[in-house]
Amino acid sequence: MAQAIRDPQLVALEQLLGDRAGALLFPCIKDLVTHGLDLPRFGRGEGHPNRQDVTMYLAAWPKHAGLTSDIFCTSWLTGYCVAKLAAISSSSPSQIRHSAKSALKYVLGAGVPFSCRRADNPFRAHCTPGCPHHAVANRATAAPRTAWASTPPAPVPPVGPKKATFAARFAEAMKVAQTEIGLSKTHEAVVALLNERGFKTRTGRQWTLSILASELRKQGTQP
Repeated sequence: MAQAIRDPQLVALEQLLGDRAGALLFPCIKDLVTHGLDLPRFGRGEGHPNRQDVTMYLAAWPKHAGLTSDIFCTSWLTGYCVAKLAAISSSSPSQIRHSAKSALKYVLGAGVPFSCRRADNPFRAHCTPGCPHHAVANRATAAPRTAWASTPPAPVPPVGPKKATFAARFAEAMKVAQTEIGLSKTHEAVVALLNERGFKTRTGRQWTLSILASELRKQGTQP
C-alpha cells in the first residue's frame, strides 16, 4: 500500500519543533496547519473567522512553544499563510506575507498570550480531552496548592525603582521554578505556572520555554 503524502506545512513545523513536536503540536494547531480554516464546518450564511483571525491565533502560539519570532516567521508562518489562508482572502501573496509578519510582531510585542479556548475555539478546529496543553494548564492550576503551601513567596517590595521590582520578582520566580523542577515538573508546566502567577523575566517579559532553559543553565539547575 502506498504511503499517504503528509502535509508539507505540518512536516516543516515538526522539523522546527524537533522532539518537542508531540508535546507542543496541540490538536487545534495541527488541524489548522493541515486544513487551514475549514469552511464546510460552518453553516451556510454563518459568519466565520477571517485570515487575520487565524494568523493572530497562530502568532500567539510560538512563544508558548519556545520558538523565536525570526525562525517562526521567516521559516514557517508567512509560507503557511500564503499556502493555506489565501483561499479565504482577497489579498495578494506579498500582502499576506507582510500581514503575517506584522501580526507576529504585534502579538509578541504586546505579550498576547496563547489561549486555545478548547472545544469552543472559534475556528472549530479539532480538540481532544487528552490535549497536552490541557494537561499542562491543569497541572499549573493545581501545583500552587502544594508547592506554595510549603514555600511561601517572598513579599514584593511595595515601593522602589522599576528595575529593583523586576529583580525582586525575577528572583522569586526562579525560586518557584527551581522548586517545581525539583518536584519533577516539566518545563512546559513551570512556564505555564510562572505566567499564571504573573511572574516576569528579568526584563519584565512573559516566560517562554527558551527563556526558562537559559536562566536555569545560568544558575546551574540544568546542563
